[in-house]
Amino acid sequence: MNIQVKEIPHERGAGMLNPLLGSHTGPFASGAGKAWQRRPARPRYPGPGGDTGSMTNSLKAYFSFFWAGLRKQGQTGGLVPSQRFLIAMMIAPVPKTYRGQILELGAGTGALTVQLATRCPQANILACEINPTLARNTMETLRRAGCIDRVEVVSTPAEDLLSGMDRLGMEKPGFIISGIPLGNMGGRRACALLDNIHLHLAEGGLYIQFQHSLLDRKHIRARFAKTRIVPVFLNFPPAVVYYAPREG
Repeated sequence: MNIQVKEIPHERGAGMLNPLLGSHTGPFASGAGKAWQRRPARPRYPGPGGDTGSMTNSLKAYFSFFWAGLRKQGQTGGLVPSQRFLIAMMIAPVPKTYRGQILELGAGTGALTVQLATRCPQANILACEINPTLARNTMETLRRAGCIDRVEVVSTPAEDLLSGMDRLGMEKPGFIISGIPLGNMGGRRACALLDNIHLHLAEGGLYIQFQHSLLDRKHIRARFAKTRIVPVFLNFPPAVVYYAPREG
């Protein structure tokens, strides 16, 4: 099957934009082992920037996500990006000194991506966003934060990315962090994605997924028996985070 990948404009230092077509340049390390079991300190975030340009770009990214949510809610799963409370819960299990590979599925405008890159400067992060406009926003967010050289961004379906990693012989990620709205995908497709995530996650690694409902908890626990669910009531709208370790 031919994999169609939509490339987005590449700027120097941005890392790979099209790994499925053989342009991978970043190093990818092995899995995370049991590192996720250590509870790191709660991450701290810098305050908002004061310059007008940063505020304008932030608003632009916000409205890009809002518009994408109106047009293709099945892809985005919401109308507003994740807030800091949810982001903190999503990235907290990843050690700050982690040097392995992290795969983010459904990067949106890069709100989580930039905080993850800031928290784990030595990690190899591959961010996947199916919507090309939002993928460009992710790159712009990373550029403004000075993290553009730490993350590789691709605009392609998550299923194609996972299959492409396997075909290219890339190392399995120790962490897979996902904001993909499983409940909007339909049961068969969501289960297929979960099977793919389980297959490509390193043994001892951790799959982290947020959702706005508990509809898919049975599907996740069927593949990750020791899944733990944590509510995030301070997020808007409220969310739940699934911490799903892959047993060795």
